Amino acid sequence: MSIDPRDGSSRRLLAPKVIPNLIQITGEGDAWVVDDSRRRVIPFDPDGDRAADAARDSPIAAMALDAIGNLWLAEGSAVVRLNEAAEVTTEIGGFTNASRLHICGPWLVVSDSDTGDIA
Repeated sequence: MSIDPRDGSSRRLLAPKVIPNLIQITGEGDAWVVDDSRRRVIPFDPDGDRAADAARDSPIAAMALDAIGNLWLAEGSAVVRLNEAAEVTTEIGGFTNASRLHICGPWLVVSDSDTGDIA
């Protein structure tokens, strides 16, 4: 459910049978949803219609949305970037357990929970 803080109106955001555990909303009102039980990343348009559906091989620990609309996912040993069509455009490996992502200005900050490293 999405609630507009300006007027209190609400609308259903997700289709039935999607169990979200991570959500990011873009400035245009699109929603990126991680349904980790099915290892799926699903972008929805502002009307709640599925724009795409991307299956992932690894569990998704964290997600962050950058200023130009790319979605970043922490997937254990790697961090991947998805474009608006939910296609992988970048993969950065070498992590033991990438588990937290933060956008800080133009930077993506990755925290590795096993080693304590921050990249």
